[in-house]
Amino acid sequence: HDDVTKYDSIKKTWALAKLYFLRRRFIEASTLLTDVLKAKPTFFEARSLRARAIFFLGNPDLAMNELTTILEQANKTSPEALDALYLMG
Repeated sequence: HDDVTKYDSIKKTWALAKLYFLRRRFIEASTLLTDVLKAKPTFFEARSLRARAIFFLGNPDLAMNELTTILEQANKTSPEALDALYLMG
């Protein structure tokens, strides 16, 4: 039961973070995405969105660290890894 509750909480937090990002509320999005990643560090789509939010907040070095983490840990042909390569140039 606790796992289901935790999963639902992560899904809600993820959905709210995406909404904040789309509304260009990058501080709120980044904060919520950090919470999602604490609960599920291998959620690479969340890590990618967090990298973008951090970039837009003016911290490209930290954004690059997030993208590097995706490249090191995700499947090399996953959409998140390919997106990270694209974003890194």
